[in-house]
Amino acid sequence: MHGDVVQPGRISLPIESGMTVLDAITKAGGFTDLAKGENVTVTRTLPDGTKSVTTVDVRSVLRGRKTAEETESSMLLLPDDIVYVPIRFL
Repeated sequence: MHGDVVQPGRISLPIESGMTVLDAITKAGGFTDLAKGENVTVTRTLPDGTKSVTTVDVRSVLRGRKTAEETESSMLLLPDDIVYVPIRFL
């Protein structure tokens, strides 16, 4: 977990159940005041070595504007996925 969350760093994925993007951000203490929660990215290395980047609008889910399914914030994380929360430009 990188970027503008309260406690950035490595998060262990639970073995018995999956962890979503929203779960990971919650476990990291949530967004900072300057986080751009509409543009959270998940970078995943595919089996062929290429990278896939998915942008997720987590803030809209937290504010009740959209469902987790509409924004992909219910996307299950895999080991070695990188979640990045950018900062808003002032």
